Amino acid sequence: IIEFEFADDIAPDPSSPISLVVMRNNGIVLPPDGTTQNQASLTVEYTDGQTGRVEPTPVTKSPSVGAFISTSMEFLGDPVQGTKPAAAEPSAIRACFEVNRLLMTGDIMRIALPEFVALYR
Repeated sequence: IIEFEFADDIAPDPSSPISLVVMRNNGIVLPPDGTTQNQASLTVEYTDGQTGRVEPTPVTKSPSVGAFISTSMEFLGDPVQGTKPAAAEPSAIRACFEVNRLLMTGDIMRIALPEFVALYR
């Protein structure tokens, strides 16, 4: 739960939207299973000093954030010639993954391979 209190001198105009950004260096971590679009369990509530508590209200717009269920990578060497993978030699790579949501047209998957080199022939 994130809680903040408005001071009298910075109370927002009631007709203006409020935007609150909690920076990542505050240690907020997304759930391990990700989130679904417009997830109803994400709520906001407040206590008005004049009328009392406003009940928790589901956030009406939030993105889906996927999560990996499993991942693996294999180095296959050269399957055509039957060679095993070796350091500093070209190799076929098989990346396998399972995600917790349907992948859609336009989704982008990136695989980082630091210190690998691409040889173009």
